[in-house]
Amino acid sequence: MSRKEYSYMLRILRHDPYQETLDRMAEYFRVLSDLLGKENKPLYAGIVKKSVGVRARVPDEYEDSVRTRMLAAANDGTYDAAEQRLADLGVKSALLVDGDGNLCHKFAPIKEAVLNDPRLIQQGSVDGVITGLVGSDSTMHLHVHDIFGKRIILVVRDIDLAKSLLGHFRSAEVRLHVAGTWRRTEDGWAPEANKCTVQSYEVLDESPISEVFASLRAIPGNGWAAADNPDEFWKKIRGIEH
Repeated sequence: MSRKEYSYMLRILRHDPYQETLDRMAEYFRVLSDLLGKENKPLYAGIVKKSVGVRARVPDEYEDSVRTRMLAAANDGTYDAAEQRLADLGVKSALLVDGDGNLCHKFAPIKEAVLNDPRLIQQGSVDGVITGLVGSDSTMHLHVHDIFGKRIILVVRDIDLAKSLLGHFRSAEVRLHVAGTWRRTEDGWAPEANKCTVQSYEVLDESPISEVFASLRAIPGNGWAAADNPDEFWKKIRGIEH
């Protein structure tokens, strides 16, 4: 049985390889390498003019590892990270196909603008629990479940910050200070996926509210000391139903 010319190809649709810079072509190969896993040592297998088609060959001893990686890619954030990289490169659509021409995944990095979907660029903060960090180079993608139970994907560009954030994986709730594009949602303004960069963070105090009020009541002259039931008063002014 003859060896296949390549194992996987990333097709960048509606792009001409002869109109792309060498740096841009290198970025396409980096995306493909990250998809297959650098630890699996994918090899260069050529460029074809199918729009832009960058190809890689997986060494025999790593085929099973890559196959397993591809099966998990849709759920572990691998495809999401690749799609964001392609969006940063201005790619509107791309395909990942295997050596037999089978479609593994279709990327749509840049979608048509939606009317009445306002956006703005600002600094802000996000409270939530860290559920994952994808990527191993200068651009990593932090997955967070916010206080509304929604998944938010943020960008981390500092390796030391990324290591520190991983120390709170699925543990304490954190407040992430971010800057980038925010969009209006039913719950108010929220960071647009992969469009806000984490600048710093802090771990939130998870002490019970009763302990917080107890410490406040101990401060002389503090208004909370005069409240008969500070817990209930707090709920009332916050509009929280019993």
